[in-house]
Amino acid sequence: MTLGNRLAATLREIDERKLHAADLRTDKDREKLRKERLGKVEFIATIIAHTTRKIDTGLVPSLKIDNYASQKWIRAAIQGKAQHQDLWNDLTRWAADAELEIVIREENDGAGICGWITITAIPARNSA
Repeated sequence: MTLGNRLAATLREIDERKLHAADLRTDKDREKLRKERLGKVEFIATIIAHTTRKIDTGLVPSLKIDNYASQKWIRAAIQGKAQHQDLWNDLTRWAADAELEIVIREENDGAGICGWITITAIPARNSA
């Protein structure tokens, strides 16, 4: 085997390792994205279940979101710019089908120490 052949074999092996490493990164990224989406699906399901349960028991729904990452996602979703925006759109579509409007309120403790988002629902404007 000539030096050129050995070098070519080495370069092929390096390229194969790079491809394998890229595949592993892609798999990890895909898994991270899947877990993130699943978390958002569960989050939206919690909002729907809470809202439904409160209204069914004669109470006004009010869900306090104090997790910063969730707050950030909600803010982006309201602007139509969130990753997994379709899930927020599903929530608003569900609300519209139930003749509700989802209302998001930014709230804080008044001292600037801690803030949260409150998610509630009101009757849709065309509801009696």
